[in-house]
Parts: sequence; C-alpha cells; structure tokens
Amino acid sequence: MRPAVPKADVEQRTADGLRPRADGDPVSVSCPADLPMEVGATIDCVVTRADKRYALKLTVTQATPPTDAHWSSELGELLGPPG
Repeated sequence: MRPAVPKADVEQRTADGLRPRADGDPVSVSCPADLPMEVGATIDCVVTRADKRYALKLTVTQATPPTDAHWSSELGELLGPPG
C-alpha cells in the first residue's frame, strides 16, 4: 500500500491553514479520500465557509514518507450552499 495522509488529517490541517484567510469565519473541509504522499498528487475537496461551498484542489508539494507531507490549496468555483 502506498503511503498517504489520512483523510481526517488532510481535512483538519487544510481547514486550520485556511482559517486565517477567512477573516475568522469557521471553515470546514471535506475530502473524498486519503491524500497520496507523492509530490504532484492531487485531490479535489470542498471547503465550506459562511454557508457557501467552494471547490478546493489540493496538490502535494513535498513528501517524505511515511509521515511528512505538505500541500498547496487552490480555491475553485462556488458550488452553492451546503445541502
């Protein structure tokens, strides 16, 4: 099995990183699966802030298996209210 960052860790770390840019609004991130620990790997998630949902693409920028990975996030289109 390839090393990966567990889904819950990806969601929490990403939300923590986005919160300062959200003017103090609560931010939650939902991803469909674990994030492969491989530079260039991507996963499409959803970020919810102030009753709006946006597409969020995460891309691994640094990986040192089995425990250390860093990724960037790119905010995408508005998906609408949580539902």
